[in-house]
Amino acid sequence: MVTVKRGNIELNIDETEVNRFLANGYDQIGDTGKIVKEATGGKTVSIEEYKMLLAENAELKKRLADKSGKKKQSD
Repeated sequence: MVTVKRGNIELNIDETEVNRFLANGYDQIGDTGKIVKEATGGKTVSIEEYKMLLAENAELKKRLADKSGKKKQSD
């Protein structure tokens, strides 16, 4: 038996069903409650969180470009 969790729902399922539950947004968890395999689908992200991640991504790309530029200038 394998334990999967989505939100506050924990289910014990047969090992043959793990991939189906992962595709439906359930995470596989171990005996300690930590995630062993993350869900492969069935999850959504809010627009606010998506916009925040886009801004963070842009900032990290800028920092990376700045570091690359400084390194090339010192050569």
